[in-house]
Parts: sequence; structure tokens; C-alpha cells
Amino acid sequence: MENFSSADVVFVADMFLEDYGGGAERTTEALFETATYKTVKIKSNEITVSELMNSIYCRNNNMNQFENNV
Repeated sequence: MENFSSADVVFVADMFLEDYGGGAERTTEALFETATYKTVKIKSNEITVSELMNSIYCRNNNMNQFENNV
């Protein structure tokens, strides 16, 4: 998992463009590529809610694999 402790924006999703070429993944990639902040991408099954709370802002989308208590 990519280190996100120094990131300003954390993108969390089940899949990203490198995994699947759907519309949501393309939109997320466009946001990721044009962000003026330090950003990271993390798959939803690789992070817990408590870990995510350390980030400043999180754009959550396409997350069926996130832990159940979200």
C-alpha cells in the first residue's frame, strides 16, 4: 500500500484505471492527474477507516470492498 500520511488528498476505490477502464475509473484518474495537491491512490480493501482518518480529505467512490462498518 502506498504511504498516505503526507498526502493532502487520498483517493480510495475498489479499482482504478489500471485495473478497469470504466467511466468512474477514468473520471477518478482525470482528477488524480490534474490535482494540484499531493495525492495517493489506495484500493479500498487495503485500508481501514481508522487509517483513513489520518488523511486531510478523501474522495470515496466505487467502494464495495471497504470494511463493513462504514
